[in-house]
Amino acid sequence: MINSLRCPHCFSESLEDYSHYETKNNGSRKLYQCTRCKRVFSETKNTFLEGLKKPISFVIEVLKARSEGLGLNAACRVFDVSKNTLLNWEHRLGSLKDCGSYWVLRTCYWLQ
Repeated sequence: MINSLRCPHCFSESLEDYSHYETKNNGSRKLYQCTRCKRVFSETKNTFLEGLKKPISFVIEVLKARSEGLGLNAACRVFDVSKNTLLNWEHRLGSLKDCGSYWVLRTCYWLQ
């Protein structure tokens, strides 16, 4: 049973490991199955990582450059990403304001 996660569908804490899968850029991820509603979901469901295509380390590198003063157009040109993508990353990661969230990102995902 996993105590730190809840089913995104019925909010039950009664979960079990279902399987693993490999992502193209971000390592392996777990799938869980809710024992109550029997639905399967990824560990990144309803997080800022859901649907992220680029490696997390790359996203952090781009956002770090932005925070150090690189403009939007320049960042898009230098890192070869679209404006919509970059703005989406900034919006997603803007919710990680506390130090604990940054630590989780850095420790669990960025250092893979």
